[in-house]
Amino acid sequence: MRYITAMCCAVALTAMVTPAAHADDYNKRTLVTFSAPVQVPGVTLPAGTYTFKLADPESSRRVIQIWNKDATHLYTTLLTISNERMEPTDKPVVMFKETAAGQSPAVQAWFYPGDRYGEEFVYPHDQAMKIAKASHQPVLATADNKSDESSFKTAKVGHVDENGQFSDANKTTQMEPVTVTAQNTAPAPVPL
Repeated sequence: MRYITAMCCAVALTAMVTPAAHADDYNKRTLVTFSAPVQVPGVTLPAGTYTFKLADPESSRRVIQIWNKDATHLYTTLLTISNERMEPTDKPVVMFKETAAGQSPAVQAWFYPGDRYGEEFVYPHDQAMKIAKASHQPVLATADNKSDESSFKTAKVGHVDENGQFSDANKTTQMEPVTVTAQNTAPAPVPL
């Protein structure tokens, strides 16, 4: 039943994603349209069109900015880590994590067209724990609830389980590495 609910949410939230001009390959600028509200780290975005892009493509820690459609209003800046797909697609892909009934779906990862490597979103600890409780799967998170840009360089990143236990991503754990596959998320990946 939970899987069916998640699939319905994924279908209802199917995002229309249009890649920007090739000149924006450097910062991966992509227009993403959500038909319903979605969660991203620290913010719930209402239905609408947004610009996703890398804030600093040269940085070792990948920072994403989410702007309005015209890139005149910044909604949030968030930390990500690299995530790999087996096969790239010719269109952008947005992956979702399962969330509790009545909550907006949480964006797990974003892949630029033609890239095998995408950006998996790092959630603040408390938000990640709520998502982990709903999905019964660990969620990529920071060890604390800091979500300001100045904390990104020193943020301790790991996984939070549904009990709120944090596992440092740099230590060897019994958890499987998080990769974006249909088995890893409640809704199947939706090429957009």
